[in-house]
Amino acid sequence: VPFLRSEYTSSDTAGTWDAVREVLSNYKASGESYDYVAVLQPTSPMRTKEDIQGAFAMLAKKDVHNVVSVTEVAHPVQWCFSLDETCSLAEFAQSPYSNLRRQELEKHYQENGAIYLVDAAKMMDKGYNLYADGCYAYIMPRSHSIDVDEEIDLIIAKAMIEKNT
Repeated sequence: VPFLRSEYTSSDTAGTWDAVREVLSNYKASGESYDYVAVLQPTSPMRTKEDIQGAFAMLAKKDVHNVVSVTEVAHPVQWCFSLDETCSLAEFAQSPYSNLRRQELEKHYQENGAIYLVDAAKMMDKGYNLYADGCYAYIMPRSHSIDVDEEIDLIIAKAMIEKNT
């Protein structure tokens, strides 16, 4: 290991991009530089080499600065609503979407945390918004998009791995 992360970027509250900037700075100080950074979080065990290769292929396209992996949302966002303290479903009952089938609703996507390919020079600016112009979504299937944040996610990932071996 060429260097260790600082106490600041090693804490439970440290942000990923702060750690990335620190790593890039350390490499620059040792005379190395990179065009892009790939962040492949270990909490995405179902990501495949084909997913990574597909994201890099997208990055090779003109005017693409960053690629972030996403997956289709499991349940339509049009069926989401807030509850007040009474837990009344009145808001849902008044929704124009409540009687529509999932297949009739527009698809929505969410980050899945599996792949981030980011322009290294732009990332060094703390104010940089990686989702701005030049950032594109690499769509992954839900079966590759398990993000292990809770015990249930780990159970699902283990079951999928056992099924595929």
